[in-house]
Amino acid sequence: MKSASEEITDMVIHAAYDDPDWKKGFLLKFEKATLVITKVDRKNKRTWARHTQTFSETHAASHYNHNVDITEEAYQDYGGPYCTDCEVVIGDEATLAGKKKAQRREDMTLPDGTVIGDEKE
Repeated sequence: MKSASEEITDMVIHAAYDDPDWKKGFLLKFEKATLVITKVDRKNKRTWARHTQTFSETHAASHYNHNVDITEEAYQDYGGPYCTDCEVVIGDEATLAGKKKAQRREDMTLPDGTVIGDEKE
């Protein structure tokens, strides 16, 4: 679930509005928070942003081919994307048990998507 945008104009120096990179999508990283710019009003020198999460490349990549829950419920329950194979949030490193579970699932799936042993007829 995305957090609501909040005006952060009081945190921005006026020179930022002359920078073409100061635009929607720009990340502001602080010690305890990361904000993503959601709106820039250059004419009136106003800016809005919302809190976001970033993950290390290593941790995110460790969940490759895993089942990842990105529903609104995952954001409400866990604060972000949740790996159901490892039973951890994506910000945490994948577990050995989760890697094994994902590999077993991959081994049981044919290239056309058919699951071996699936009893649906």
